[in-house]
Amino acid sequence: MKFTDLRVRTKLMLGFAVIAAIVLGLSALSLHSLGASNARFADYLSGVGARERLATDIRGAATRRAIAARNLVLVTEPGDVALEKAAVLKAHDKVGVALDKLKAAVGQATDVTARDHELLAEIGRVESLYGEWRLLSTVSDGRTCAGGRVRRCAVA
Repeated sequence: MKFTDLRVRTKLMLGFAVIAAIVLGLSALSLHSLGASNARFADYLSGVGARERLATDIRGAATRRAIAARNLVLVTEPGDVALEKAAVLKAHDKVGVALDKLKAAVGQATDVTARDHELLAEIGRVESLYGEWRLLSTVSDGRTCAGGRVRRCAVA
C-alpha cells in the first residue's frame, strides 16, 4: 500500500502522530537538559558558592574585629573596655574559625585553581599578622580618649 493510496483521514492521523512524537522527543530532551543545568547549579552552590560565602564570612569577621578594636581604643570606662576586648577576641576567633573552614573547603574541592591556593595562602599570611597579642597590645589599658584624640598614658 502506497502513501498516496491512503485516505485523507489516515494521512492526517499519521501526520499528527509524527508531530506528537517530535514534541515528545523535544520535551524529553529539554527535561534532560534542565536536569543537567540544575545539577551544575547545585554543584556551583555547594562548591564555589560555599567557598565564596566562607570568604565573605572572613571579611565580615575581620571588619567586626577592626571595628571592635577601634572602639576599644575610644572607650574610657573600664566596663566598656572589658566589653570591647571581649568583642575583639570574639571576632578574632570567628575569623580563625571561618579561615579554617575555608582551608578545609579548598582542600576538599576538585575545581580549585592555583590562583585560589595563592589567595588562600595570602589570607592566611595576613591573618597570621593579627595574633591575639598584637590586637590587644595595640589597645592596652593605658590609652584613653581625651578631646577626641587617642593618646598613650603612663600605665602604673
